[in-house]
Amino acid sequence: MAETNPDTSSRQREEEISEDEKILAVMAYIPVICLIPLMQRERSAFVAGHARLGFTLFLAEVLALLLRFRIIWDAAIFLCVCLALVGIYRVLRGKDYILPFLSDLFQRRW
Repeated sequence: MAETNPDTSSRQREEEISEDEKILAVMAYIPVICLIPLMQRERSAFVAGHARLGFTLFLAEVLALLLRFRIIWDAAIFLCVCLALVGIYRVLRGKDYILPFLSDLFQRRW
């Protein structure tokens, strides 16, 4: 009876992700540049997931800018930058990045 090791399958998944996909996924977390991976999200599910989340963070930053309340702006930007850094870290490790509310909200393919 052969057992599947979850660590082995995740390592195989990491090896399947090319450097180009990682670069596109990292670009997804940079404001305005996040539109490039969003347009090329059909390349892979890995890029698509990070592109949707990066674009969502970008929209949150724009919304905070439009509100123009100093405390809200500072808190929103700080939160978005922290989440983007975690996203970039996850991309470089070849892993998906899931935020409980935002990932569920934008799970569907658009």
